Amino acid sequence: MKKDYADLDQEVALFRFGVIADLVHLPPGTKGLYSKLREKAGKEYVIPGSRRTAVAQETIRDWLKKYRQGGFDALLPKSRTDRGKPRKLPREVSDLLLAAKEEDPDLTVPLVIKKVRESGRVPDDIRMPQSTVYKLLARNGLMRRKNEPANDHRRFSYQYAGDLFMNDVMHGPAARDGDNRKRKTYLIAFIDDATRVIPYAAFAHSESTAAFMPVFK
Repeated sequence: MKKDYADLDQEVALFRFGVIADLVHLPPGTKGLYSKLREKAGKEYVIPGSRRTAVAQETIRDWLKKYRQGGFDALLPKSRTDRGKPRKLPREVSDLLLAAKEEDPDLTVPLVIKKVRESGRVPDDIRMPQSTVYKLLARNGLMRRKNEPANDHRRFSYQYAGDLFMNDVMHGPAARDGDNRKRKTYLIAFIDDATRVIPYAAFAHSESTAAFMPVFK
């Protein structure tokens, strides 16, 4: 079993390094670093030892910080003193609980536990205390604050199509320009706030106003 744990730890560390590999050479505070982190957090991943497919931006930033401070070994999962012993929430059970809450964010903690229990994938002798499950969900950003409404409440939320269009930019692949030089590209897109429809988007070689205006037009 020790070898299995060691192999999984190596896989996890390699996965984490793969996520941050193109960022490790950038000094802290580099312009555009946070947009790169946000872009990575928006992707789906095959995570070793987990059924989850998403990684939070804060988690990626933490991996980057750990790597800068301690190198590759700092990306290894922390060793547990209770390995080989029964745990309150085994990794497999934690993944099921997180997946259930992500699938239906309106579920309360008791209903999340009930759904996972009824799936038949958790042994009867595994306990899932509500307080422990709540801490797990809250730690992963899946629990609403007390004063947050149950419905989807965005800071900007318009009822009708065309009331508000928002703009965002994401990094795109490198492409050659008119002078056959390979340059970074940026996807400039507009989205209708009410319907979430993207009426127009285009690639440009910069995030400047000069690049924005033709797309806006």
